Amino acid sequence: MIESDWYFLLDTALMHDAMWSKGQWTLAAEVRLRVAKFGATPEDRARLRLVFADADEKDSKRPPVQETARQRYGDLRVLPGVNRPDGAAENA
Repeated sequence: MIESDWYFLLDTALMHDAMWSKGQWTLAAEVRLRVAKFGATPEDRARLRLVFADADEKDSKRPPVQETARQRYGDLRVLPGVNRPDGAAENA
């Protein structure tokens, strides 16, 4: 999703909140249309022709990992002069 999609969904969430917390039921149709655009129900997903991959099946077919991330990247160190996340400067 791109940034404008998130703004669209944020606006939709605010409308949804106004509908339920303030009783602004005139927003219901707009909320329904906006939510449908993102495939909220099985019918919406069918209309949009959205298909979700079966990740579990694909993961079971993947070859096992030969080495761990710690084994691959365990020798990485902070460069001299670079600030550490805790705010202290690295002296080594």
